[in-house]
Amino acid sequence: MTGIIIAAVLLGIYILFLLWYYGFRRPLSNKEVEHYASIMEKRSGNAGEIIRKFGFEDDGQQFFMVSMVKYYEKPQYKNGNGGGLTSREANMRYVRNTVPMLLKRGCHPYGLFRPMINLSNIGKDELQWDEVSVVRYRSRRDFLNVVTSPRWLQAMEIKWPHCKPIPIFPARASSLSQLFLSWCLLFFCLSG
Repeated sequence: MTGIIIAAVLLGIYILFLLWYYGFRRPLSNKEVEHYASIMEKRSGNAGEIIRKFGFEDDGQQFFMVSMVKYYEKPQYKNGNGGGLTSREANMRYVRNTVPMLLKRGCHPYGLFRPMINLSNIGKDELQWDEVSVVRYRSRRDFLNVVTSPRWLQAMEIKWPHCKPIPIFPARASSLSQLFLSWCLLFFCLSG
């Protein structure tokens, strides 16, 4: 009898985990897209059109946001006061401010990678990027909820002074990597 209760509790935890991690997977409505686009237009003129294209193509599925990060030598704060932080340290402050917003929506950093050497023989010998950041978003709705929130805007005030304008693009993962990640996260949650 005790084994059945434990199995039922574990199954319940797993189902709650799946609901948190995958959500309900319905695409954005046109009304939602317009709502997010209008918020972004107030921040930057062409951002609304980018959000419309991104939102109207929504399939409700998860994706990864890839950012190619190039740091300034020293953070470029308007008042000249970066608190004595290096750009890398300022980026970690930004990460500490944004991760709770992500986790609340079943999203999370997937990885922060530092390129080792330029093997492409294209361009200069120096590396083009200091870091490559990959964040998993449960859906475009979750991404847009994060980036249109006032809290995220405050976090961006930490980010932009320490990194140069960077390419940021959404990407899809293969089915196999999604399954592997799900099992790893479940194992991590249950073993903790």
